[in-house]
Amino acid sequence: MSQDENFQEISLSNINPHPYFMAMKQIPYDKYSIRVNRLPSNLTPSQRLKQRKSNINHTIKSQFKSPPRQSIIIDNLDEEIDDFDWLYNVPSACLQPSQSRFSTTSTVSTAASSVFSSSNESLCSEDWGETDSILLESASKTEPARIYEEFFNDRKLLTEFKKVNISMPNLSKPGCSLPELPPKSNSMTEISAPSPPPPPAKDAKYESYARPSWLPPKSSYDKIKHQNQSENLINQAISTQAKLQQVRLKNIANLTKQRQKDISTVWEKYLEAKSVSDLDLEKLEECIWRGVDEHIRGKIWWKSQQLAKVGFNESFCDYYFQETDSIQDRINKTQRINIRQRSNSIQRLSVLNHALQAELNCIIHGLPLSQWIAVFQTTTEKIQSLYAELRLPADKLTQIMVGFMLYWHQQTNCDIRSLTSISGLPNIVAILYYSFKGNTYKTFITLCNIFQTKLPNIMLSYLSAAQENQEIIASSISDFIHYEFISAFKDQLNRVYTHFKIQNVDPLEYLPQLITGLCTNLLSLDMSSHILDIMLLNENSKKFIIQLIVGYFTKIQHKLFGTKQEILHVLLTDDIVDVGYECEFIETVQNIK
Repeated sequence: MSQDENFQEISLSNINPHPYFMAMKQIPYDKYSIRVNRLPSNLTPSQRLKQRKSNINHTIKSQFKSPPRQSIIIDNLDEEIDDFDWLYNVPSACLQPSQSRFSTTSTVSTAASSVFSSSNESLCSEDWGETDSILLESASKTEPARIYEEFFNDRKLLTEFKKVNISMPNLSKPGCSLPELPPKSNSMTEISAPSPPPPPAKDAKYESYARPSWLPPKSSYDKIKHQNQSENLINQAISTQAKLQQVRLKNIANLTKQRQKDISTVWEKYLEAKSVSDLDLEKLEECIWRGVDEHIRGKIWWKSQQLAKVGFNESFCDYYFQETDSIQDRINKTQRINIRQRSNSIQRLSVLNHALQAELNCIIHGLPLSQWIAVFQTTTEKIQSLYAELRLPADKLTQIMVGFMLYWHQQTNCDIRSLTSISGLPNIVAILYYSFKGNTYKTFITLCNIFQTKLPNIMLSYLSAAQENQEIIASSISDFIHYEFISAFKDQLNRVYTHFKIQNVDPLEYLPQLITGLCTNLLSLDMSSHILDIMLLNENSKKFIIQLIVGYFTKIQHKLFGTKQEILHVLLTDDIVDVGYECEFIETVQNIK
């Protein structure tokens, strides 16, 4: 048999009619030889390899043109896999478009930021998609429950992988060996082209171990070999993940036991102490970083306020609560007048309308009553959206929040309306109220004491100040925090710091919001409570706040390489962000120097 006849026999004559191969049949066999020109001798080995690959790719592209593809509109506005998208080498039943794991590399708020950060065009806020309810549900679960769920999903992935491969020969089985390779030919024109896989089902979105149609199919030898390698890799990955999850569960159990042990060894003595000099500060600091058991957390927090000798008492709280109740009564009165307007005759309508307008225009603490109505409504709506599983009374928390606004207004003469837009304040109030088991006095006093601390105080003053006064406060912030924060930020995350400088992201654009709320609006309830443990009990709160911000940046650094608009969208979001497990995040914060 001649060389030409041999070529015709083993090449394309017995292959199923696939568009790719139909295009190849039209090319004479002498065109299959790829001619590579001689490269310059002054190139380095890597440059020669790169240039040779480029030449080969160019030759293939010019000789073997695949049939034209139907133009489609690519939808990048969401993270769903569309009907025309295909994933290869993925078990067919292990993934669903609606399923999403709560991992450290995919979060609720800015999933699209890191994806589109390489684009030259700035993205509008509407392009980032909406909050994923599945992620929010996962965020509210306890850490052991999340770990067990991830372990279950990983095992399901491995099981589905094995189901897909049940019909394929397994190299690990005795007596099953790789098929013999055909003898290599000296001719450059011989190819081996087994039949391509059958076309996928119309409704399927995943292909299991199928090769893309625009690539030549694998030989039987390579197909089985690569499949076995892929199976081994996935088994190893799942096994490693399972071991890591077991370690995490063990660490959580040990941490819970240690917190219980700390109650008798440290915290009981702390509650009996009359001054800070009676405490073993070194041992106390270790317990603070481990966190306080939730059953005694409120008692420990309140003892810390007593040891700090705060200047607030119950009469101080009663004054602001009475002022808040007085404003609420005026609002209720206007609502009753409004109802009477609807039920009375036209003759009395003008009288009631005049009374309503007079009431709404009444000035209380620098604001007309009509604007106080908006303050109460906005505050109540924010509180009602927090920690639904705790079922906290919105009226009590609103009373505490508005009382604090009055207190801050008297301290700084700020516009009360500016305080309603500050993220994190409602979260701090809710956590304090829950930990103090509904004691409004302790909640209000502790809230005021937090913002007597210098760093939160100056940041809240900056956010609530008029625009002409912000420049004066900004200079104080720069002097107070510039060296410490910038130094820690640059040492820990030099690449992110450099990118912020290139994008002209000023610290004053994100630090005041993050520090004022202590990141409690971004983290889960348990993690936020742990943060308040350290904030209230640690002597050096300024250092801890800087550690907290830099540690938070460390966990989400993969999202901080977009445009300035994208970066600020990531940092100033109100959605819960996954920063990993509590003990791992706190360890990251603690290791920031």
